[in-house]
Amino acid sequence: MKVLSADERMRRPTLPRRAAPWLALAVGAVSAAFAVWFAGTRPGPESVPPADADLQRKLEGLADATPEAASSLESKVSSALARLCGTGDFDARIGTLYGGWTVLAQSEDSLPGLETRHYALACDHPRLRAWPDIVRTVGALCDQPGVTVDSLSLESGPEGDGDFSEAQITLTVRLRP
Repeated sequence: MKVLSADERMRRPTLPRRAAPWLALAVGAVSAAFAVWFAGTRPGPESVPPADADLQRKLEGLADATPEAASSLESKVSSALARLCGTGDFDARIGTLYGGWTVLAQSEDSLPGLETRHYALACDHPRLRAWPDIVRTVGALCDQPGVTVDSLSLESGPEGDGDFSEAQITLTVRLRP
């Protein structure tokens, strides 16, 4: 038995020169096998579902659009835009909502001929007995052309309190500038 010196014990182990090519070949074979397996697990073009027939018919209908169809669509869009409130009219209406509401946040996006606003409103006094006013407010907002109520959030107060801790409405409004 050979006794190793401290330098020999600290030296990194190395592969014999004859084993290095075989080890490289084995690593390459394992890598190639993994690549073949991975490529086989990915969906190919044959696994993509066919196009929706209804959507395909609609696309073909758009391609065949005539000037008459385009003018009919333009008249429908202009009629819908004419029914929208003006920006000043809606600002006045938002201040007269039932039950007293405060605007928490407002943002707007403008396009030629159309302004889109996003509101977050909070009830000033969110009492349980104010529920009919909250319902009337949501109904009045829904009756406005171009208004979409995105959410109504009600959180109840402590047990037996008879109040909401919070009542909020978020809405999207489309207006004529």
